[in-house]
Amino acid sequence: EFRRVLFRSGTTNPCAFVLLGYNPNKYPNLWVEDEYYYDSRARQSQKTDSEYADDLRQFLKDKNVKAIYIDPSAASFKAELQRGGMDNLFDAENEVNDGIRFVAKYLNRGTVKIVRKCKHLIAEFQSYVWDPKSTKIGIDKPLKENDHALDALRYVLYSHFYNKEMGELSSQTLDRLYNETRGIVDDLPSFFQQPIESPHIPRF
Repeated sequence: EFRRVLFRSGTTNPCAFVLLGYNPNKYPNLWVEDEYYYDSRARQSQKTDSEYADDLRQFLKDKNVKAIYIDPSAASFKAELQRGGMDNLFDAENEVNDGIRFVAKYLNRGTVKIVRKCKHLIAEFQSYVWDPKSTKIGIDKPLKENDHALDALRYVLYSHFYNKEMGELSSQTLDRLYNETRGIVDDLPSFFQQPIESPHIPRF
């Protein structure tokens, strides 16, 4: 059974929802399967918290969502969701550098994948840079531009899965994950199966 976790970013900046699937027993055990992105400046039309809440309900329709992580600065949006009867709402952890390292760790070892239709999230990965002015004075700080979907992914991964006491993977777990990447198992989520070349290898 897959557990889905979602996050909402910002109120005046572009609004981003990221839908994250989770299955601890299969590989990849984390995947971004959908996104919502609304740029009020580009659309020249600002939405209210109530309208964003309606969009969120539609985005989550028929989804098995276990937790919703909210940008801690979006208190009015969280209150709107609560008034509408939504539960399992949590304030996201806003640790920027630690969160970036955590996401990079998951990506580098292949633990989390992103499906192709999440075009805004993929585009932000390609344009993400560190602030050169901060780098010159020895401070690691990302340039806060075009990073709203990335913030969503960072917040949801770091808030839900980070554990300071988390140990390294055991040799048995590594062997199991390796076998799954080789296609020894055949029960990956359907949208990761590649029916032409191989039904077992994720395709992005």
